[in-house]
Amino acid sequence: SDTVEKGKVLAKIENSRLHGQIEEAQNALTKSQEILPAAEKQLLAAKAVVERNTKRREETGGLSPSKLEWESGNIGLEKAVAALASASAIVEELRVKLEILETEKAAGVLRSPVDGIVLKRSCNPGQVLADSVSLPELFLIASPLERLKLHCNVSEKAIAQVAINQEVSFQTADFPGRAFTAKVTKIGNFPAIPSPALPLSTDGKTPVFYPVELLVENPGKLLRPGTSVLAQF
Repeated sequence: SDTVEKGKVLAKIENSRLHGQIEEAQNALTKSQEILPAAEKQLLAAKAVVERNTKRREETGGLSPSKLEWESGNIGLEKAVAALASASAIVEELRVKLEILETEKAAGVLRSPVDGIVLKRSCNPGQVLADSVSLPELFLIASPLERLKLHCNVSEKAIAQVAINQEVSFQTADFPGRAFTAKVTKIGNFPAIPSPALPLSTDGKTPVFYPVELLVENPGKLLRPGTSVLAQF
């Protein structure tokens, strides 16, 4: 099993369609940004015309410029303002689109969510993962093995004797004759789903068991996830 650190890249999902979309979005954003300087220059020129017309009007007592020239200058300014606003909106829209695509691309990089051990993987180093609607379980990662959770099913006759923080001893086939201890952390209120392999009780009914969760201190990392145990409550 490989040891991994939180944030380590585990796999990259190849998505040629997404790469193409990002390239198109980048090109479109670059072209739209090239329009902005011209639109800003046009706005400055339109403002200058209106300012000159306003000054002439004040100096001549309204005799100059002509009504047509005055209205033309104002209309030119309105058009320049609208053109710059439109160009800026297009740039912002394309920037947001590119950010969304980049976020989607980043989501295709699978990183370890925790420090731990890779118990199972469905892909190998260097393997390319094809893009699809749904991906299988690629990695099964366990948190550091110094602490493990033990899941047990306790019969309805014994469940009343189980308490939170109660210490429980258990054994495994890997270490015959050696007893380990765990502490009860959670007691289920609803019966566990019965296994078809369970034999019927003497009265012909399926036995009822309640799920109990325990915490196991495992500093030596002797115990492994998935190990079957026999616990004594």
